[in-house]
Amino acid sequence: MMTAKKMLYVEKAVLVHGDFDISHIFHTEGKYSGIIDFGEIRANNRLYDLATFASFNQSRRLYSYLLKGYCEIVPLTDEDLYAAELMALFIILRFLGKKVNTNFSEHWYRLAKKQLNYIITI
Repeated sequence: MMTAKKMLYVEKAVLVHGDFDISHIFHTEGKYSGIIDFGEIRANNRLYDLATFASFNQSRRLYSYLLKGYCEIVPLTDEDLYAAELMALFIILRFLGKKVNTNFSEHWYRLAKKQLNYIITI
């Protein structure tokens, strides 16, 4: 058992795309050929781009393709997959808190931060 905060914490951040989605992936005849738009690049958790993709891409099928390709390079554990989904949830909450009611966004931020300390079992 662990808290979400501990699960998402990283001692050593890596460079991530920052706003990774299907529009940034190029392919030629069904084969990957490149990634564009590094305007939001940052140091973060290695799962951040997976979480961003899961947050804002409505196709779980496309997400499964991304995971398959990702796992060919870096294997993911069940805990990694859960952490990416959990991070996606917090990304969506942050986004909605800013968009839905800017006067109330601080409440949503505090609530999400509080939830990070709850015990998680997988």
